[in-house]
Amino acid sequence: MRRDDYKYTPEEFSDLFKKYWGTVYTICYRYVQDADMAKDMVQNIFITLWERDHALRDPFILEKYLTKAAKYQVFKHARDSRSRAMERVDDLDETPADAIYNPHQNYLYQELTNQLQKQVALLHEPARTIFRMSRYEALSHKEIAGRMGIAIKTVEYHLSKSLRILRKMSNNRQQ
Repeated sequence: MRRDDYKYTPEEFSDLFKKYWGTVYTICYRYVQDADMAKDMVQNIFITLWERDHALRDPFILEKYLTKAAKYQVFKHARDSRSRAMERVDDLDETPADAIYNPHQNYLYQELTNQLQKQVALLHEPARTIFRMSRYEALSHKEIAGRMGIAIKTVEYHLSKSLRILRKMSNNRQQ
């Protein structure tokens, strides 16, 4: 048997799962802030690892693989969530007029919008400007980077930081 053809035994895989599950879960949860979603991501990662053609024998390479896989799952989730959000916005065009002009719904929408604007105003610069350009002006990361004269990675950093802060503010308000 060649070294590359070696596969994990169920016992080895169980030991790996027990050893790395917490680390992978922490990475996923840190970004999605949803325990069930993070658990699903971890499960997908370990299923993929089990289905690989060969075992990763070097612990350093295995840990790097699991870390990258966790980040990939988070990015995939963010991409899919953004797509679903855009589909919901597109569905508004198909919503009956009486549903759109429901006074109670309009009130709730205005309240949420006001709360969001207040929370966005509390963000530090340049995160506040980048967030507004992204969400209110619908500019791409590349367009924002070009306008502000910064790297695309810097735009991504400030957006993720802003979303994390806004999510925390929202969670604190609900409690």
